[in-house]
Amino acid sequence: MKKYAFILALFIGGYAISNASILTKNEVELEVGSNPVSIIEDPSDGMIHIFCAGIDANDNNEYDEGEDEKPSWWTYNPAGSSIETMMVKEFDNYFVSPFKPSVLTYPAWGTAFSIYFKSNTNNGEFIGVTENIIYQASSTNQLLSSDFVFEGELIYYNENDSYSISLIRKNVVDVISVRNKETDVVKETYIEGDVIDFVTFSDEEENKYLAPVIFDGEKTKLVVFDISPDVGVEMLFEYDLGLLGVNNDSVASITSDGKSIFITFKSNLYVSVFTLNEKKTGFLLPHFKPVEIERTKNIFTLPIDENIHLVSKASKDLVVVNLFTIPDNGQIEMHHSKFDIGYMYSTGEQVYCANTTSNEKKVGRISIYDFTNEPNKDLAQIDMAYAGFQPLDFFPYGMYLNFRYYTVCLGIDYNYDGIIKEEEGDLPPSIWATEANDFGYRLEYTTLNNTLDFPINFPLNTNISTYGDIPLPSGNAVHFYNVEDMAVYNTFDAGMYVASVDDYASYLVMGLRDYETGKSYVRIRKDEIRDFSIEVAKNVSDLIAYSNEASNFSVLSVSEGTFGQSDAKINLIMSDPITGEKTNTEFEAGAMGSAVVANSDYSKAAIVMNGSHEIHIFDLNTNEITLTFPTGTSGYGGPRDAKFYNDKLYVTTYSNNILVFDYSTGKLIGSTVIDGNSEGFVIEKRYILVTNNQYSNNQPNNRIATFGHPLVTNVETTTPTQQTIRVYPHPVSNDFHLVSDDLAGTNDIAIINSQGKIVATHSGSSNGAIALNADALGLISGNYTVVINGTRAVRFVVIK
Repeated sequence: MKKYAFILALFIGGYAISNASILTKNEVELEVGSNPVSIIEDPSDGMIHIFCAGIDANDNNEYDEGEDEKPSWWTYNPAGSSIETMMVKEFDNYFVSPFKPSVLTYPAWGTAFSIYFKSNTNNGEFIGVTENIIYQASSTNQLLSSDFVFEGELIYYNENDSYSISLIRKNVVDVISVRNKETDVVKETYIEGDVIDFVTFSDEEENKYLAPVIFDGEKTKLVVFDISPDVGVEMLFEYDLGLLGVNNDSVASITSDGKSIFITFKSNLYVSVFTLNEKKTGFLLPHFKPVEIERTKNIFTLPIDENIHLVSKASKDLVVVNLFTIPDNGQIEMHHSKFDIGYMYSTGEQVYCANTTSNEKKVGRISIYDFTNEPNKDLAQIDMAYAGFQPLDFFPYGMYLNFRYYTVCLGIDYNYDGIIKEEEGDLPPSIWATEANDFGYRLEYTTLNNTLDFPINFPLNTNISTYGDIPLPSGNAVHFYNVEDMAVYNTFDAGMYVASVDDYASYLVMGLRDYETGKSYVRIRKDEIRDFSIEVAKNVSDLIAYSNEASNFSVLSVSEGTFGQSDAKINLIMSDPITGEKTNTEFEAGAMGSAVVANSDYSKAAIVMNGSHEIHIFDLNTNEITLTFPTGTSGYGGPRDAKFYNDKLYVTTYSNNILVFDYSTGKLIGSTVIDGNSEGFVIEKRYILVTNNQYSNNQPNNRIATFGHPLVTNVETTTPTQQTIRVYPHPVSNDFHLVSDDLAGTNDIAIINSQGKIVATHSGSSNGAIALNADALGLISGNYTVVINGTRAVRFVVIK
């Protein structure tokens, strides 16, 4: 378990502010009241206002002590030093549904919010009086005005210089009312049916429209009304949503970007896009965009930019998508949340994502994403597939029509405790299958092959056999998974931590670490009799088993050595074909070896050194290192994996790049950009397929990127690098360090607990490492975020 924690520390690295993704997860998570249903930015001062619906357990529209929670109003200052929210007001009455408060602007009072409350009912009919209250935003207790609705409920009110508009639910017919402020003339239009939800929008000519979804007892319709101070309300047309197979309770959300309407339905996996035609007499042919990640239903759609939309899924996934592209193209990236996202709001620079409704008191949570709209993508990328989160390796397997690529995914463990809590957004490890074709896009039909009930050791150094078996290292065990049977059929207990495994011919070859003694071994097992171990260098990380013209049976391994030191080694174990005698030869290697790969005829091997940022080319016939060359990376953005292809060596990195070298000279001859960290990959004649396991800010990714081949360009400058900060050792018991190449100089540090409170600070100079002590800082067991100089952050766990 000790090594598992250390390896996760290597994997998650640090958190660096980056503009590589369209969305970048912010470390801030807000806690508010139950059921946050509306988020609004005050344009005058940038304050964020959050309205929470509270809990009305027995739906009697009255606050009852015990299970109930009052609706509440919260504020958050994104420019302030504190990341805490503040509850500024509780309400005695419950909000109407859907709750869409309006933002009003007054010359004397500035920004104000129009807030609507639910009506009491009796046998399904409205009774009594409900109230519309307008509050000043900057002084939340300042009531500016109020209005009353008798035997009905107001669900929308807005006003400008020339008119005001109200949408009111009534017992007999619902009403749209427009008052001309200059003439004080009120014009009303009656709606045949019940308003379920609505959206407002404007066109290019600044014409105003109101589009409610209406159920008339038989049909569910989307009706478009033209609003003007002179005419009042004019119905333009209606669209029968029953044509889409939906009914009155099927609308999950309705939003607009000002020119189109986006509706997500509970009954299908599409976002329906409706755009007015030029004459405003109907919609253009409705466009139905599938957002079928894991075939889970859509919850909410947020138009965020002209061609960028966010769709939240019931699987806790947030999909960045272009809803105006052809059906099978346009999904840009995905992010996984700790909770289902039921409501989203964009300020233009940030996206606020609120959890779905719940009847648990005080559980409102809001995560924040920075919106950059700067995807780090090379023009050579031609396709993208989505698998499970944090894909680690990629294996081609099968023949002809049964050919697939299989991806092993680490999943997500948010607090790194080794326990998967899916209710908290954790995801178990999984294996996914992807079909391939040569018609346009390379990858399609990515489906879940199986979910695993055991953790996967990281880094994942394994292979796939000719029978479709993938040996999966998990702690001290190796589980054998068959991709055709989609099941684990056998488990082997190795007795110590399995750092790497190679299922070679009829041999099981493992790199093992004994953390009690600090020693590492290569274990070669054929059966219970032919089973032996040979000690190799400290912290073995990867190996290959092979036979070639110069050797009957050999194993080449590489170690990590000691963290922060250049004491990694390469070990060559050879078996004499006549006597069976074993020899073990050791070579100096540098720092933090991460991978060993061989070419197709096992004449050459490449040893990837993640810590010393170099590649060793090893001749497997003469058994010597013939060339060592630098990768041009630095810090914690070093090389991870490699593949031979013809006379080139392709290398994945943690610095937003895939690099191409001439392995006979070590010259960098090509590269391509990929957003974030990459591990395993496959090289083909026409394609390069790469597991893109993390974004540049080390948040979990789930993409497999496809590039056109070859990636050969004129490269005269060093490759971009990514400096990250990490905590070592991790988890933290007491003494720990913040380590990075770019921590030189004076650094101001703030440590924030899981509730968002600053619990400790530190200031001092360093030269690449900052020494800290949990006891001295007053840190108890729990999850923390350390923020360095206000711009860099890394998460860590304290275990006492």
